[in-house]
Amino acid sequence: MRKPDKAALGRLLSKYALVTEVSTDHKHVLDGGALLHHFCWPKVGTYADVASVYMNYIATYYVKDTIIVFDGYNTVPSTKDQEHQRHFTTTPAAVVIARNAV
Repeated sequence: MRKPDKAALGRLLSKYALVTEVSTDHKHVLDGGALLHHFCWPKVGTYADVASVYMNYIATYYVKDTIIVFDGYNTVPSTKDQEHQRHFTTTPAAVVIARNAV
């Protein structure tokens, strides 16, 4: 399986995208997993503390009708499996052995 070229896909979609009408009735759909990297986690706390900070971040930066999606890995084979396989089968970097100073 070839490695995907997301930038080329984005350019192609932008080239052929047609905007017919601008709607004011819209919703934000967020990748919940990626959003976990956008706020400062509490150094000490419970899951409830992290959830509270998470929800406060969303309430601050997004509109009220935001939809958050957490996509997981299914037990059936997916396209992500091929990418994971590629990561684990690549040749590791060379090991550098330091010499003792004389």
